Amino acid sequence: GGAEGEAQTQPATGAAFVVRGKLLVRDRRESGRSTLLRLSCDGELLEAHGTTMTPASGHFASLTDETTIVTITRAAMTQVLESHPPAGQLLFEELAAAYVEMRQRVDDLATFPVPNRFARILTRLVTRHGSHRADGVLLSLPLSRQDLADLGATTVETAIRIMRRLQLEGVVTTVAGGFLVHDPMRLARLGAGGETLRIRP
Repeated sequence: GGAEGEAQTQPATGAAFVVRGKLLVRDRRESGRSTLLRLSCDGELLEAHGTTMTPASGHFASLTDETTIVTITRAAMTQVLESHPPAGQLLFEELAAAYVEMRQRVDDLATFPVPNRFARILTRLVTRHGSHRADGVLLSLPLSRQDLADLGATTVETAIRIMRRLQLEGVVTTVAGGFLVHDPMRLARLGAGGETLRIRP
């Protein structure tokens, strides 16, 4: 586990699912720089009838641990949906969840200041990937400062200042392999806009 690499699927093959592990799905730019788009974990739809993670599209996935991806051809997917209607409902729910997440991120950009937007992202990560323990919630996600900046649609410098402030106020600390959220309730308040985090320029 822990090795990074590139996972590829054939374009327009049908659907790809993460059945084990976590993926950091990135977009490689012409300049060579990659931007973190989203995280996908166990049981989530990675792509449907598209070209995510193909060399032609420039998308790739960095594996955060031992990860298994299952790709189903379009013909096989059609057969499954016809013979097992509940599978269609599950697929619809996955697509709807992906759409809602995308809209939330767009709305966040228009509605919340960067520190609150940052807190919203961390709160979502806690909900989806957090492991509760006595001293808080552990996020075992090896996200770089650039990854955090990408998710928050901000600069690395701003991401560093926000994380430093959250640490000074005892909300989140950086630990080996991820983050420890000491006060998830306050993080959620910040994410909801009920509290302001003052960041020094």
